[in-house]
Amino acid sequence: MEESKNINIVAIKPKVSVIVPAYNCENTILNTLDSILQQSFNDFELIIVDNNSTDNTVKIINTINDKRIRLLFCTVKGPAAARNYGIKKSQADLIAFIDADDLWDQNKLEESIRYLNKFDFVYHDLLLYKKTKDNFLVKGKLKSRKMFVPIKKDLLGKGNGIITSSVVLKKHLIFKAGLFDENINLFAAEDYDLWIRISEYTEKFRKIDKTYGKYLITGNNITNNKRKYIYTKELLKKYQKYLNKEFKKEILPWMSYNLLTSGYKSNIFENYFDNFLNVIKSNLYFSKKFISLVVLFLILLKLFYARFINKNSFHHG
Repeated sequence: MEESKNINIVAIKPKVSVIVPAYNCENTILNTLDSILQQSFNDFELIIVDNNSTDNTVKIINTINDKRIRLLFCTVKGPAAARNYGIKKSQADLIAFIDADDLWDQNKLEESIRYLNKFDFVYHDLLLYKKTKDNFLVKGKLKSRKMFVPIKKDLLGKGNGIITSSVVLKKHLIFKAGLFDENINLFAAEDYDLWIRISEYTEKFRKIDKTYGKYLITGNNITNNKRKYIYTKELLKKYQKYLNKEFKKEILPWMSYNLLTSGYKSNIFENYFDNFLNVIKSNLYFSKKFISLVVLFLILLKLFYARFINKNSFHHG
């Protein structure tokens, strides 16, 4: 890992460090950085961590002349490693996250910081958008979820309800929690995992009931069914200790639902019937139980069909 030779070190400690992991984002990075640099609140440093880009990402970043920008280079792959490197190099006591294809409204930082006088961790909804040739087309809203105390129980029981590109929080909590887990099996859920661990040190999470930015819809969004299956399995293993305590009824159902549905779409049928039973016995919504029943039927159909084909192939052979 190394820093850019043209790095700007802010002489006076900034109020906020904005962390942007960047990987092959030449088509979006300029709009993202512009939305940050145009903030009504300007006492911040902007830390961009390039993560082995092979396109023109770095070249585009270097065209921007702004003393608040610090360009760093992280050779360890993955957004978790890139964010961790940026956090370790940051100077402010507050950290804000945004991905290299998302956008902030002009008053996002100003409003978030105002809430941090009373809270430790703030977040909000984002609009969903598609980038056209000349403009941004809003396609709906990506909703976050209000958290209830105990926050850890809420997160473990209901899954991730927090959008990373909306988060601003106090940095000391990240270090207390141990930074992002760089385990490759948590790829696409490393943020959720960190929020859980942070909730062991504070209950002062606050959802701001307004929308202060946009989340880009692309065909390359990290989460897909196989990835979802892998990280859910890893989360279940990591938080296994809570299954023997008060959170068993909260954790098992939604993780079992994830494993069942994402496993079906990825042709992974490990423990499918146990996962189905965990959902059916739970207090999850009826709609999820019904979907699970349909998925179970489709899995059995797939398995029967595969067995039938193999049997016929054997006889013909």
